[in-house]
Amino acid sequence: MNITTINNIPNNIDIEITLFGDSHTLCFVGLSIKSDQYLLINQYNKQFLIKNRNKDSVSITGLTNKDSKLKYNKIINYNINNNDNNYYIFKLGQVDVEYIYYYKLFVKKESIDIINFYNKTIDSYISFLKSICKKNIFVCGINLTSWTNIKYYISYLSSIMNIDIDTLSELLKDFTLLKKQKNHLLFNKILKEKCDEVNIIYFDLTNECCNITDNEISVKKEYLDIKKNDHHYNGCHGNIDDKLYKLTYTTFLTKLLQLFK
Repeated sequence: MNITTINNIPNNIDIEITLFGDSHTLCFVGLSIKSDQYLLINQYNKQFLIKNRNKDSVSITGLTNKDSKLKYNKIINYNINNNDNNYYIFKLGQVDVEYIYYYKLFVKKESIDIINFYNKTIDSYISFLKSICKKNIFVCGINLTSWTNIKYYISYLSSIMNIDIDTLSELLKDFTLLKKQKNHLLFNKILKEKCDEVNIIYFDLTNECCNITDNEISVKKEYLDIKKNDHHYNGCHGNIDDKLYKLTYTTFLTKLLQLFK
């Protein structure tokens, strides 16, 4: 795969792809491309142009919220209405699974069942995608969590929800990393089923990036950002030309472009 970062769109592009999603969308491109830069990829005897329009911290929940501070739905519609792209890739849901659910549960004190929350969230996602009225939409599932210890995750939640860590630890005393991973798999399972129902193509990187056995569900070590101990895969903070991060980009872009084989 030949990848080049460019500043101007050439005339001989076969397929244009725009990426929409939260910060985990950077698994495809890292920090290599900004709004005025693009990836040019030669693969399968075709010229692919990749545009990145992700926004940190966006959630599915915010897409249909008129009072959303990030107003990402308007950003999506603006980009689609003002660009004649061929294909649109959506990667959302990580924020809902890892933060929104627990915010509703512990901060807003809502009595919510996680399966009902997933179903309601994904139904609104599908409804939003259908409203765009574009045929060439693909949905990428969420990543499995890259936290290697549930204590790290609880500490992260404590800081962003402004809840005392001891209080939160008590509330989540029976919550394990394995349970968290199973929640991510459950979300993706429901998402795939609902995408299939409306003929939206779904894909994820679970098989490529994760170990799943009877006793283990985890992200493979090579995709973990050990130095940062971060909730992103290794590569989201780097440049696509940096060999240290190349594996993540190559894996994600390869899976994406296989859809056009």
